[in-house]
Amino acid sequence: MLNKKNKLTNADEFSSVFSTKNRLASPHFFLHFKSNEKKEFRLGCIVPKKVEKKAVSRNYMKRVINEIFKAEFPLDLYVDIVLRVKQIFTKEDFTLIKLELNKLFSKIQL
Repeated sequence: MLNKKNKLTNADEFSSVFSTKNRLASPHFFLHFKSNEKKEFRLGCIVPKKVEKKAVSRNYMKRVINEIFKAEFPLDLYVDIVLRVKQIFTKEDFTLIKLELNKLFSKIQL
């Protein structure tokens, strides 16, 4: 899991990222990002009930995103990121999701 300092926690932090209009898309995700002054990266995950009704599945998707982010994200980028899931994924899709997130991370330019 990510440290508390590497997570977006309240609504103001999320809305500040949404207000910048920097957005990337892939088949499973929308990635919103904004540079920050804190000299660290921060992540927020959103899995809407509209996408998946079961809390167990939503939490699984958040855990997978957090672990991939922790392992694959370049540490020299100081950005706030909000990842919104737009299509469900399961354990069978893990490698596809990992590749998709890596591609999105590589496209981030500030």
